Amino acid sequence: MQARRPWIAIAALTPVLLAVLGWGAIRYRALERTVVARLDGRPWAVPARIYTDAFSLYPGLELAGTGVFERLRRLGYREV
Repeated sequence: MQARRPWIAIAALTPVLLAVLGWGAIRYRALERTVVARLDGRPWAVPARIYTDAFSLYPGLELAGTGVFERLRRLGYREV
């Protein structure tokens, strides 16, 4: 009788495992639909805020008068 016990446990746990996997798949699909529905459509329907400031660096530019060092310090960079 001892040889059959592992099979009984496997037979008992297989439906439970399949049920959990099925529930997870259904829940994943529902969440995926929610995310896709919210993010699809007009691209600016999702609130967005863009912070940017164009600053061009090129060879030969005099850096002292441009304020680049102050800008880097303000952004948290430091000289090493």
